[in-house]
Amino acid sequence: MKLEIQGDRKSGYNLVKSPEGFFTADSWHETRQAALETAHELFGVDVKDWTE
Repeated sequence: MKLEIQGDRKSGYNLVKSPEGFFTADSWHETRQAALETAHELFGVDVKDWTE
């Protein structure tokens, strides 16, 4: 699964989830940290696992 965080402070952040062979989905978060926490809660992805 491909995970991305897109957005900025003004508009908020979307955690974009793209599972192979399925439709892309996203969830809106007020902060980048909140998006990171959701990725960790749902998929076990730690902050150190992200690349820019």
